[in-house]
Amino acid sequence: MKTYQKMKNSGIEWIGDIPEHWETRPLFVACKENQRTNHDHSISNVLSLSYGKIIPRDVQNNFGLLPESFDSYQIVIPGHIILRLTDLQNDHRSLRVGLVKELGIITSAYVGLEPNSKIISEYLYYLLHTYDLQKIFYGMGGGVRQSMKFSDLKRLLLIIPSTKEQKQIADFLESTTKGIDENISKSQKLVELLKEERQSIINQAVTKGLDPIVPMKDSGIEWIIDMPENWGISKIKYSSYVKGRVGWQGLRSEEFIDDGPYLITGTDFEDGKVNWKKCYHVKQWRYEQDPYIQVKEKDLLITKDGTIGKLAYVDTLPGKATLNSHLLVIRPLNNEFTTRFLYWVFHSDYFIRYVNLIQTGTTFYGISQESVENFAFILPEINEQNRITDFLDKKISKINSLISKTEIQIEKLEEYARSLISQTVTGKIDVRAASLIIQ
Repeated sequence: MKTYQKMKNSGIEWIGDIPEHWETRPLFVACKENQRTNHDHSISNVLSLSYGKIIPRDVQNNFGLLPESFDSYQIVIPGHIILRLTDLQNDHRSLRVGLVKELGIITSAYVGLEPNSKIISEYLYYLLHTYDLQKIFYGMGGGVRQSMKFSDLKRLLLIIPSTKEQKQIADFLESTTKGIDENISKSQKLVELLKEERQSIINQAVTKGLDPIVPMKDSGIEWIIDMPENWGISKIKYSSYVKGRVGWQGLRSEEFIDDGPYLITGTDFEDGKVNWKKCYHVKQWRYEQDPYIQVKEKDLLITKDGTIGKLAYVDTLPGKATLNSHLLVIRPLNNEFTTRFLYWVFHSDYFIRYVNLIQTGTTFYGISQESVENFAFILPEINEQNRITDFLDKKISKINSLISKTEIQIEKLEEYARSLISQTVTGKIDVRAASLIIQ
């Protein structure tokens, strides 16, 4: 891309230089606060801000909180800008800026902007979207704030080229980001299909085996429909050791040390294994405090609350290790099954159905040690378990690799789009000629 020949200091530290003929003006010069309210219930199209997009909200099958009345909602029209400037203290990840593309109503908890003739809506959206990505809103008003109103925002400095150039920039970004978004969407659909294929392969292998024409029979288990004729049924407690930490009082910061036994938490699980580099270290007496949860090779670890059912198979053990209070260790007591086979069983839909039946709690869900012990599952003889395990290890590894590569591609495309928008609206590249070609 070309660059502008003559530049000047914008006076905005994070932006730096801008084209010499561009201006900086406070936001209130270019737009006013939207103050149209739905007091007469004339508009029924309820909108929401989701992932930086203004979309219709399904109020009939709603999964979130709804007000008793929408009469306090603001009426928005195409070209308005919506900013969600609430919960700034806790949520640093959400996309907070959206461009309205249809008539509707949206909560008045959001700031609504009505651009005037000095600024084009699409350009303003891309500009504020860049401010959002740079986390500019979080530092306004003397530090991070829980929420902001128009009065807090109105003196925000904007970069404003001529309306002709604004349109050229908006047209260019609309065209280029549309192509990028289409590629991202295709890649996301591929990831979804691969995940569906992965789940289907796991379900098939652990409930029917590798023989597609094996005779089946009724399992008699609520969360399993049928099972191969020559497979058996067992419960975890009949052949396994299941333990979690008892009486855990938590750790003070001074108890973590640079070297010593590992303390494994659910956040240390990556790709079905323990990432030992992420683990904390604790003193020897903490390790010895509970001998029942001293980890061994080939143990299966599972999270029992918070993110339920997250798994790690301990294929290698670099040193002494113990668990925090959110994990259970499962260890076979005989040769009826391997933890590696159970690892794949716990990834199946029928274990997920079981968890959905027995999980407890209102805001913080969990499963008990007893409920894990009572999980009934179907299993073949040990040689077939090993064949299934070998098959899934190889097959799922290939699918996971393809998912990972595709997700990296998505991240690169998203980063490219963010960079392109930022570089364009801050005047670091000149797209005027490119815009004319697009038109």
